[in-house]
Amino acid sequence: MPLLREHGDAVEADLAYRGFDLLDLWRGTLSPRKVDILIRGLPPDSATRQSLNDGLPLWRQTDFILADLVDATAYETWVIANKDLERHNRKPMPEPYPRPGLEVKKKITAADLAAFRARTRR
Repeated sequence: MPLLREHGDAVEADLAYRGFDLLDLWRGTLSPRKVDILIRGLPPDSATRQSLNDGLPLWRQTDFILADLVDATAYETWVIANKDLERHNRKPMPEPYPRPGLEVKKKITAADLAAFRARTRR
């Protein structure tokens, strides 16, 4: 099991927390299928899932909903603060709350384009 070779400590900790001894797998009293089911059923904030995700817990649906609420609140605050201002006097819109897997797109500048052209010229 490659998962146990790379993340064995985290798996062992999660199984022990749930009342299972990983050594029972080698003793023959815990089947590989049962270990697989236990690992697949781990919550997003478990040690194993964090270990698989570079030490960061996976987001739950409620985490995404809270991020959406933060964004909505920031946007509404921005709208209210800028409602009586001319377009050229308005502050920039707030950046969205960072979410895992969704990197903020960088604005491309003239220097970026020149560097790209220099790299791709033949």
